[in-house]
Amino acid sequence: MVDLIVIFWVALSNTDHLSILRLANVKGTYDHALRLLENPTPLDGAISLVLLDNALEAVFKIALDKNGSKVKEDPKFPELLACVLNIESFAELRKYKLSLLTLRRARNGFQHHGLIPDLNTILNEYRPLTEQTLNEVSSRGFGLEWKDVSLSLLIRDENSEDTLPEGRKIVQRRGFHHGSCLSDLHS
Repeated sequence: MVDLIVIFWVALSNTDHLSILRLANVKGTYDHALRLLENPTPLDGAISLVLLDNALEAVFKIALDKNGSKVKEDPKFPELLACVLNIESFAELRKYKLSLLTLRRARNGFQHHGLIPDLNTILNEYRPLTEQTLNEVSSRGFGLEWKDVSLSLLIRDENSEDTLPEGRKIVQRRGFHHGSCLSDLHS
């Protein structure tokens, strides 16, 4: 088991290290939500909805920070979304506004009142909406494809760069521990 990940910090074109670190953490949350939706019960769906909503809120805050936008410390979601939509580079997200607010209301119903939302709505509406929104914010706000967001973007070491693609494939198939072992073997 790997208890420590060492990151070699280097200058990246348009995105700072802290933003990548934060985006990678959000992606972990998002990926966990997707795993819950692989063979979901209604409760799995509801829990994944909370995680999807958390990922959206966090990525909006990261984008606002990167943009230098001033937002009050803990804004309500509609205020946060309005701030994001006021940034010209995120104008395309305006078409998702009502859907994002509906997702938040469904999440609030579960988180604050124990109401489990319809699983088909989560699978067929909220999951794709979250993916589309994360793709848009990542691309327009950070110049990164959402699928490529990873802590490995921060690693700049000739020996590691050769094994990273192979390690990523193993992580996708069998999980983190197998992929990290591959990295240890090639070090």
